[in-house]
Amino acid sequence: MESARAKTEDASANREVTSEPPAEQVTEDCVAFVRSTTASPSNPESTNNCPDCPGAGPTKEVLRFQSLQIDEVTSIGPTCEVGVTLHVTFNPATGGEMIRGGLTGWIPPEQKREFLGGRAPSGLQTYKVKITYTRDGREWRAVEFAMR
Repeated sequence: MESARAKTEDASANREVTSEPPAEQVTEDCVAFVRSTTASPSNPESTNNCPDCPGAGPTKEVLRFQSLQIDEVTSIGPTCEVGVTLHVTFNPATGGEMIRGGLTGWIPPEQKREFLGGRAPSGLQTYKVKITYTRDGREWRAVEFAMR
């Protein structure tokens, strides 16, 4: 009698190469992208003349992932573009920080100023993102997140 593990491995080996990344992977990639939007202490008295460089303090996540909607999927060979709408909320703000990475370019200037002033914008925020994936064998890998 075959073990359950052997059956699972056989099923994985025989599965077809899909034309798009699975929804679970898209969700995981989006959560990681949202979480990569971080705030760190500003560094106005930088010794290397870089006031825009992050300070030495700890970073914290600016946004909290709530949900996503996959709006469109376009696959051509080993490349796939997935259009999503992300729904996020702001984490509490402490002020005097710099926002970096992830969705920083999507956040409107007035919301950045509010967050950097110590007040987190309220309510659900919606961001439209296009994710470009490439396929390496059977695996899909996110290579770019862009505005759409």
